[in-house]
Amino acid sequence: MIGKTSHEVLNARDVKVRQYRRLYVSCFIVFFIVTAIDRLLPRQWRFRHSASRKSIVEEAKEQSGNFVPYLFMNL
Repeated sequence: MIGKTSHEVLNARDVKVRQYRRLYVSCFIVFFIVTAIDRLLPRQWRFRHSASRKSIVEEAKEQSGNFVPYLFMNL
């Protein structure tokens, strides 16, 4: 049988997980758009000059994965 305090802890954890996912998805969309625009620009106008060519989705995932934990710490 689950006690009342245990149930509240699970709900609080679920809320944090949902907040993290919302932040991740919103940051992923922003980074996806920025990366797509970056790819459309001529090579000398690009934001980053990376030697490795990853897909747009891989770059957006990597950037979101690096950025969201720092953003989530402030919540």
